[in-house]
Amino acid sequence: MELVDRVRNNFYETFADMSATKALRLVVIVGGYILIRNLVSRELAKRKLQSQIRKDERELSDNKGKDLIDNPETNATTTSIEYGWGNRTRQKIKRQEDMLAKLAERAQIEKDQNEDDLNDIQDLLEE
Repeated sequence: MELVDRVRNNFYETFADMSATKALRLVVIVGGYILIRNLVSRELAKRKLQSQIRKDERELSDNKGKDLIDNPETNATTTSIEYGWGNRTRQKIKRQEDMLAKLAERAQIEKDQNEDDLNDIQDLLEE
């Protein structure tokens, strides 16, 4: 009980001699702290989200580039892009399609050349 009495007395003494200016000052300080804390936390959350989006886009573009270069004969599947179909996205997809078409054409040419070489070798072996 002694602890409760001390807490009650200290609390009463803190606010008993408070004037209107001190009360207004306390309200302004506490209100300003709450307002600034909310604004800063929102801004930090926004920055974190933007950096996460940039990181995800970088990883996605790196993975797509590796898949296009390493395996040109794989089936081309388009994945839905979460961030919309703006001009930059359409241009990016068009560039990827062009790159894939060039790689597929290059692979076809190499395949034809290999078949021609094999036919030449077979002709030489038969003679």
